[in-house]
Amino acid sequence: MIRMRPGGLSEVCRALKPRGDAIAPGNAMQWRKPPSTLALGTGEVHLWLALRGDGPSAPKESWGLTTDEIAAARRLRRPVDRELYVLAHVMLRDVLAHYLGLQPIEIALHTAAHGKPFLMDSQGADLRFNLSHSKDAVLCGLTRGCEIGVDIEAMAHNDDLLNIATHFFAADEIAALAARCGDDRTTLFYRLWTRKEAYLKAHGKGLSHPLNSFSVLPNLQALPDPVIRDLDSRSEGTWFCYGLPAPRGYAAATVLAQAVSALNCWRWAPQSADAL
Repeated sequence: MIRMRPGGLSEVCRALKPRGDAIAPGNAMQWRKPPSTLALGTGEVHLWLALRGDGPSAPKESWGLTTDEIAAARRLRRPVDRELYVLAHVMLRDVLAHYLGLQPIEIALHTAAHGKPFLMDSQGADLRFNLSHSKDAVLCGLTRGCEIGVDIEAMAHNDDLLNIATHFFAADEIAALAARCGDDRTTLFYRLWTRKEAYLKAHGKGLSHPLNSFSVLPNLQALPDPVIRDLDSRSEGTWFCYGLPAPRGYAAATVLAQAVSALNCWRWAPQSADAL
């Protein structure tokens, strides 16, 4: 999830935070165990899913986390938040290490102006990645030579979703939500929300790009999902949006700067016992 500045949309995010059981069906069955030899080719997307309990719950240097990451985890007050942070960053480093041929601790992560992480060319060359986590799930996406954003969200009932949408969504998205009610509205809201967050993260401009300046309304009868319709004349290039299978009670999406030839969904497990 994108970290919001105080006030405004951050309050919306708090309102949407699940307070009980997640809702609506999902699908984790399409997340497969990866093959023993795994290569990421041009035009391909590799997505990795981890769930709470898949990895360590507390930070240790032997897991490949940096001292800054360990300190960041320890600053989180709630144990559940610390556990998810550690799982997300252990998984990210473990996955990147596989593609880069490095040890997890050797990977140098940098952050762009609006918070998007990246690798220096000396390490990652054309490897692009993005990370998201919510409640009990972590999602990581990787491509070569193509900007990517991913988002996963735990869905929860909220009677105010249409009002929220009128402040932050495009006109066609609002109309689609107004035509639905109950669980159908909730499911569509989160499908749109994850696509919008994934687009902002792929774009790399954060909330300087208004949420109501683009539409990610999916054509529910067509695959792949459509090109994103950006109403902001400052936006450059074409961006492609793909809905993803997700565990029950979650919505997930990825957005890329080009159409892809293959989209693979892998279920993460540490590469070796040393990762734990």
